[in-house]
Amino acid sequence: MDPWGGKTKKFFEIPNNIHPRIKLLLRYSTQFIEFLDITTNLAAGYIKTDLFTKETDVHQYLQISSNHPRNVKDAIPYGLGLRLKRICSEPEDYSKRKEELRTRLTKRGYGESLIKVIWSKVDKFGRDSLLNYKESKKSEQIPIVLTYRDALSNIHSIVYERLKTLHKSEEMQRIFTQAPLVAFKKDKNVQDILVYKKT
Repeated sequence: MDPWGGKTKKFFEIPNNIHPRIKLLLRYSTQFIEFLDITTNLAAGYIKTDLFTKETDVHQYLQISSNHPRNVKDAIPYGLGLRLKRICSEPEDYSKRKEELRTRLTKRGYGESLIKVIWSKVDKFGRDSLLNYKESKKSEQIPIVLTYRDALSNIHSIVYERLKTLHKSEEMQRIFTQAPLVAFKKDKNVQDILVYKKT
């Protein structure tokens, strides 16, 4: 049922008749609204929200075998879990979406035990606390930017262990009041090597 008496469909025919290869999809309802990644509906006088994904979404999350730092890989199920916790207002929807996400993550190589451990951290948060705005704190750590290599996986612990050596110098104590923040940048991949980029 068109809430605008058929005018919506008539208006929508205009862009769909511009070119035979350009087709837009129109979805409307008086019961719910789909916007970005949220479905919002009104039930028993209350606004309820659930996850919305397009049918064309292929959910290509980072493969667990990809050459990325371990904390980046762990952050994916953690971040996706927090996203579900924020969006799903009903516990049954949250549980349902988690199972769907679990299946997608296992297809990308993430182990069941890893997902379980990370999501146990997510479940400790109350939804209300996740919806509260948190101001980001400015870090005063000096960054050390390195090109990522597997051999550098324990560089964080090395930096912390050698901080005492660095602090033997009064000048270094003044500069490095905290341990430096280790940050990685992407190394060149096959595409970067083979494809010429215009400058």
